[in-house]
Amino acid sequence: MVHRGTAPVRALEHASDWLNKQVRAAGNGGKGLHRAAEAAGYQGARAHEAERRTRTGAPAGGEAASYALARTVAPSDPSSHAVEAFEKVVVNLGWDRHSDKIVFAHTHQPLDGVTAANGRVRYWNAGSWIYEPDLTSSDSYIAYLRNAWPGTAVLIDDDGAEPRLLRLREHLNPLRRPGASR
Repeated sequence: MVHRGTAPVRALEHASDWLNKQVRAAGNGGKGLHRAAEAAGYQGARAHEAERRTRTGAPAGGEAASYALARTVAPSDPSSHAVEAFEKVVVNLGWDRHSDKIVFAHTHQPLDGVTAANGRVRYWNAGSWIYEPDLTSSDSYIAYLRNAWPGTAVLIDDDGAEPRLLRLREHLNPLRRPGASR
């Protein structure tokens, strides 16, 4: 069961290893090389996700799409949309009069003390432990890796001045591995 549960992470590790080899083989190139490497990583992620869904019976058709359609903010979207929405709720409920720090767990994007454009309240979000890449395009996949990589938590410590975002699985993110494009 553990082996199956870690299959998406292993698949990304294999894709990242392949991607790193391709980048090293191509030499020290410029932005075009990084773009090609990102596209190759995206294709690898698509192939591995399709294989995982086939092997595990995970939803891949309408049942998966209906969940995605219920969202107003995708994990690959910029976090500013979610933060602005939370700011409206916090102000409407009057919570901004009682605190300048709020921890929530609604979007699947980790947040580390961010504020809305004109707000004073800082927000932390626990993110997600679910690997759910946006594979609609290479750009969406890269945005997912940057904005919503899973494996985060928020530590609330009475001795700390503020909550702290912990990125416990960041070392598995293909963009953060040594030699990967950023």
